Amino acid sequence: MANNIPIHNIYYMLSYCAGILPEVGETQVTNIDETELVELFAGAFVRRLNGFIKRGFYKEYVVQQESSSAIRGKILFKESVATAALTNAKLVCQYDVFSENIVHNQILKATIHTLIKHPTLKKPLKLSLKKMYPYFQHVTLIQLERQHFHQIQLHKQNQNYHLMLEICRIIYEHYLIDEESGKLTFVDFMREGRMHYVFEGFVRNFYRLEQRQYKVYRETLSWQVGEVLAGEQGLIPKMQTDICLSDSTTKIIIDTKFHNQPLARNYYEEEKIKSENLYQIYSYLSNSLQYDKMVGILLYPQIDKEVHQVFEMNNYLIKVVTVDLAQSWQYIKERLLGIINDAVE
Repeated sequence: MANNIPIHNIYYMLSYCAGILPEVGETQVTNIDETELVELFAGAFVRRLNGFIKRGFYKEYVVQQESSSAIRGKILFKESVATAALTNAKLVCQYDVFSENIVHNQILKATIHTLIKHPTLKKPLKLSLKKMYPYFQHVTLIQLERQHFHQIQLHKQNQNYHLMLEICRIIYEHYLIDEESGKLTFVDFMREGRMHYVFEGFVRNFYRLEQRQYKVYRETLSWQVGEVLAGEQGLIPKMQTDICLSDSTTKIIIDTKFHNQPLARNYYEEEKIKSENLYQIYSYLSNSLQYDKMVGILLYPQIDKEVHQVFEMNNYLIKVVTVDLAQSWQYIKERLLGIINDAVE
């Protein structure tokens, strides 16, 4: 199924999934189906990195330790004896340096290095990256690992790093390096079983970024059980919604399903809404904090034909709908916004 989604749409989905709102020029991209995803993200990386370097790198105090004949900072007597520095009339000292050699900039440099090594990356992109690389001469080149992203701390002084580091994270998490050719290749989401998570994250962050009427969040729900007559209450599982949207009067619960077929066929080959999905969205609605208007939406990618089913169930409005991810991005945007707007009209 993912093979039928245009590359630029997967690019947008991954961008939203990471919380990145594509720039105006990027949302107008068309006729780029033959472009590799790595080039799209490399292009986004380069465009943002240009202005980033002009503003200057964020710096922090970093602890340095060295053997020196001049005292600087804190003297480490134990280390001085252990390294025989005293015999050379030197002391091991520890001091703080205000430096750009921090994990934020190390991740940027490692990503530039990885992209430069890509054998098929277009020449203009590679030249731009090579021009920027010398600006990182005082930053250590690291072998990028997942733990480095966990070390990042963002605050008011370095918030401008957020988008850049998220692009780096996408490149790190969704590309594989072929051991023989050294080429970066896009992860096969269908084979790796990741497309459901991309679809869910994309829809949630799309609503978070593209509308202001509703608060967008995930919600953990408990079953509305009475007294536990035997056993332990802790054995009763909790539920977690994919997406909740709410304002003062309305709650919309969306459950995303990245299935090959949104509808099932019964014994007579008749198409029906999948019972297990219907049970799930109804369970979310009935066990959630109640609002004046409660709406449940089952959202699928469109396979062959559009599905648009709306009905009431015990005073809950249920919608079963599809979005065609093979269409233009403007269509997808209007479709997703229309789904929640139609739900409350």
